[in-house]
Amino acid sequence: MNQRRTIIWVAVFFTICLVTYAYLGGLREVKISVTSEDVYHMVGNRFTGQIESDTLKDMFLSAKKRIEDKQVDGTLAILYFKDAEHGRDSIDCFTGILLGMKPEKVPAGMEYKAFNSNGAVKARFDGHRLVTPNPAEIKEKVDRYAQKNNLKLQQIFVEKYFSDNAIEIDYLLQ
Repeated sequence: MNQRRTIIWVAVFFTICLVTYAYLGGLREVKISVTSEDVYHMVGNRFTGQIESDTLKDMFLSAKKRIEDKQVDGTLAILYFKDAEHGRDSIDCFTGILLGMKPEKVPAGMEYKAFNSNGAVKARFDGHRLVTPNPAEIKEKVDRYAQKNNLKLQQIFVEKYFSDNAIEIDYLLQ
């Protein structure tokens, strides 16, 4: 009787976990497409250093707060200047806000940068960040897509954070 009760509780637990995982979006696929984006306009700050740096975290949260406080209209984003390979502990990036066009005025404490592109392979995941596939898996799918479609990628990519439930990564084309 005790063993049967344990099996039932384990089955209920796993069912709850699976339903929660599915609800958060864990069963959704990463959608891959091509965009013709030619210029990425951003305001923010350049960062070179350790991935776990408090400075990087503060820059990211500062940009997020400017969007939330409606000081700047745009999308929270990080542009990486070279592919962040698994296991590396330092990065070179531009953290800030992606804009639709060149701003009339650059917010205090930020700088404006425009990054040219010949389009991008876009990877989008609509699901909670707790169930987002890891970056290596996403990059692998993008690489396969690019190879299949004879597209050459730069070592630059842009992560766009729309909410806790949506992320989009543009891998710029050469």
